[in-house]
Order: sequence, then structure tokens, then C-alpha cells
Amino acid sequence: TMVWWFGGGVVGVWLVVSVIALYLLACIKNYVVPPIGKDEPPFRFVWPIVGHFIHYIPNRNRPLEWNFDSHAEWGTFSWRMFSVRGISTAEPEVIKHITHSNFGNYIKGDYLLHLMHDLFGSGIFVVNGAQWKHQRNTAKPLFRTHNLQAMLPVFIKELPAYFAQLQNSVDTHAPIDIQNLFQRYTLDSFGEIGFGHSVGALERPVDFSTHFDYVQSEIGKRANNPLREYFVYKQYKESIKGVDKFVYDIIAKRRAEPQDQVAQRTDLLSRFMTMRNVVAPVEIEHESNSGNTNGGSNSGGITNATALYIESDPSSDSASDGEKSQRYTDLFLRDILLNFLVAGRDTTAVLLTWTFYVLCTRPDIEKKIRKELDDVLNGETPTYESLGKLTYLKAVFDETLRLYPPVPGNIKQAVEDDVLPNGFTVRKGTEISFNAWTIHRLPRLWGADAADFKPERWLDEDYVSKLHPFQYFPFHAGPRLCLGKAMAFLEAKLVAAVTLQKYRFELVPGQSINYAESLTLPMQKGLMVHVHPL
Repeated sequence: TMVWWFGGGVVGVWLVVSVIALYLLACIKNYVVPPIGKDEPPFRFVWPIVGHFIHYIPNRNRPLEWNFDSHAEWGTFSWRMFSVRGISTAEPEVIKHITHSNFGNYIKGDYLLHLMHDLFGSGIFVVNGAQWKHQRNTAKPLFRTHNLQAMLPVFIKELPAYFAQLQNSVDTHAPIDIQNLFQRYTLDSFGEIGFGHSVGALERPVDFSTHFDYVQSEIGKRANNPLREYFVYKQYKESIKGVDKFVYDIIAKRRAEPQDQVAQRTDLLSRFMTMRNVVAPVEIEHESNSGNTNGGSNSGGITNATALYIESDPSSDSASDGEKSQRYTDLFLRDILLNFLVAGRDTTAVLLTWTFYVLCTRPDIEKKIRKELDDVLNGETPTYESLGKLTYLKAVFDETLRLYPPVPGNIKQAVEDDVLPNGFTVRKGTEISFNAWTIHRLPRLWGADAADFKPERWLDEDYVSKLHPFQYFPFHAGPRLCLGKAMAFLEAKLVAAVTLQKYRFELVPGQSINYAESLTLPMQKGLMVHVHPL
């Protein structure tokens, strides 16, 4: 009975045994390949086959603290998780090397692509080379100063629905999860900027948010526990389908609009939809692998057929060469939107959530912000110029981003052998990870008060001038610096300012405050508060 349970008698058994044997051989091969030099970073004790997975198990509910403790004890160290080998660093000079000085040698590699491909496909977060550069250059104009100024009315437009939720909490004396509220607000506001219309998340529940958050959480968990991929997949696949449906419906509605109308739009989706005679991602990857190192090469490769990413444009007239012009497919547009959505929605919502948590526990800081708001705004609706004058609020945000970076983990893959500034050697194909949560909290970098929330440190010009340029990177660093950084600050300043002009939040007692294991750093169970009018 057991033989036939494998689904094919003796053949089935041998097939299973062979697959297991090949996997074990791959793991063993990874362990016995000699280093390129004697100066590889040291290991903690490594278990056979599973590597450091055994060390992860007792730390599975505190992965960021585990990373911090490991670096405090070991400095830069090597790690292995089953067949994946890597190096983890917390040295600013090394981070500068891999994100800036030798940028082309460190790419979004196989491990990251495997984890994130289902969600992000061929989007800007997970691609390299000319494909990454093309997407970045296409989106960059959206975040120039004059366009940022034009975004402010969009953010203000969504405020009445946001305030309605807060006022309902006041009227009903019921607590509200402000993390959820911030996520709904940023989804609606980015919907205007990215899709060209509000999603309506502040008016009604949106299934997309539940699916999107679950997938991100599962990817974050799989990064530390690869076994989850084989045991937790049904809900994951269903959530991917839910995410896809939401985005494809938006694309279909835009496809149905007249081309001249779409061409007049300024949102991100329309910007990519109106491009003609585009180059397929697979073709761009061939170009980048032939020597272009502006963004590194994609060792993971894009093996999908060109037709998955470009297609003849049925709505266009013949091009000058007699052929139909080409446009991006719905699949590629889906990847573009989801990559920018996680930056446009999650980064700002995470920043606002942790900031208001701090304000609820630090009334002295809240008092200083309110005084600045009174001095600068004098009860008026903020403008682009007046928001720029809120220097103490900006310092509070900087300190929040230091202790609660929205995207704490980063990982790259070495294209070729290399030697790091600290003298350690790196083999081709090695993964290199670095964690903003850890680096932003190390006393040797920030001083004895590294764990303290002190916005004033960012107002001390002498102190700031002595910081290493790569010891603080809440929006990444080097050429991959987040395009939406200024947009995130603008939106967060507006929401914080208008909220503090009208309301005061009080934490619901007894709730557990902790981060969720995810791609970003949301709170695990939200942030429940009582809302009090001023």
C-alpha cells in the first residue's frame, strides 16, 4: 500500500528517492566547494544540510532581534540556509561597496527572484540591468518637484473620507485600528497617482488589501523558513489570484478607454500603456548580460517568451516600417503596478503607524510637534511650502525611520568574485544580506543612546555631518534609492499635520505591540487607539 501511495509503484518510489538524493547532493556540493581565499567571514556553528535553520527555530518570533544579536556578537559573518549560502554585514563601508561603489557586481539574484517572482514578476524591485534602468527612468518624471506639488491636492482630496472614519470612532466611542486606516488612505491616494482613480478603500472593505498583505507576510516568512513553500501554499496561491484580479480589472478598464483620453492622463499606468515600440524585458536582459553593468545582470534570467511582455498594438496604425507598433502586455503592466504599489502604499502607512505609536507613548514629543504646527500652520490647511517648514516633524519621521525602517531587510547576489572593504572575500553567486533594523540601532554607530527615540539628533548639524553616509538608509541607498522618498515624506507630513490639528490618539491598553514578519514592517496586530477631538 505504501509503495502505491507514492503514485506509481516502484517507479514512484525511485523517483521520490532520486529527487531527495539530488537535493542532498546540491546541499553537500554547496558545503564542500572551497572558498576563494582564507578570508571568508566566520561562521557560527553550521548544522549539516539545514545550515542555520536550527538557529532560526528558537528565534522565529524575533527574527530582527536575532539579526541584531548575531551582528553584535559576530560582526560580519557567513550563513547557510539549506542550499543557499550567504554573508551578512552591518558595516556601512561594506554597504556602500555593494550598493554604490561596486553596484554592478551585486544584483537582485536567484534567491530573491525565487521568493518574490509570484508577486512582483518582472517589476522594478526584482530586476536588474537595462530592464531596471528602463522602468526607473520611465517612472522618474512622476516624482519630480512640479509633479510632487501636483500630488498634494490628490492627498488632500482623500482626507474627508479619512476624517469620516476618525469622527465615527469619536461618535461611537469605539476604538479604531489606525494602521488599517493609514493603509486604506495610502491605497486610495496612490490609486489616484498610480492607477488614475481612487480605489475607494476608505469607503468599503477591499479584498485586495487582505490578499496583498497576506502574500507579503508569507514571502517574509519564507525568507527565513524555506520549508514553508512546501507546506503553506493553498492560501498563498488564492491570495495571488486575488491580487491579480484586482490589478487586471484596473488594466482592463483603462484598455477600454479611448487612446487619446489615456494619452492625456499622467498616472503611472497610463504612462506605461501609452509607450509604443517597446523592447521586451527578455530582449533587454540579453542586452544587459552582454556587458552593460549599469544595474548588474539578472543571473536569475527571464526565461519567459517575449510574447508574455510585448504584443502588437491592435489599436495603432501601421508603423513606418509597415509593421504594427508594440505595447506592453497586461502581464507586464501588472508587474509594474504591484511593484510601485508596495512602495506607494506600504512605506507611508508603516511610517505613520509607528510614528503615532511613538506619539502615544511620548507626549513630550507630541507637544513639540503641536507647537510647531501652531507656529507654522496657524490652523490653516498645509501647503507644499508650509509642509517643508515642519523641521521638527521631519526629525520625528527620520527617527521613526531609523528605529522602524519600512523595509528592514535587503539581499544582493555577487555576480563575480570580489573582496569587500573589510578584507573578506566573496565568491561568485554568494548572497549578501544587510538589515536596516540592525544597522540603525548599533551603539557603535549611533552612540550609547542608539536605542532611544531622540528626534533632536537629526536637528544637530554637527552630529549628522559625522554620520557615515551609508549607516542610515530607510529608503535603500545608491542607484536604487527609492524614487518615492519625497512623495512618502510629503504625504506623511500632510496626514500627521492635519490629524494632530484635530485629534489626539490614546492607546487601547493591554494590546501587544510587535512587528509582523513581512517584506515591510507593519505591526503584527494593528494599532488600536481611542480617538479624542481637540
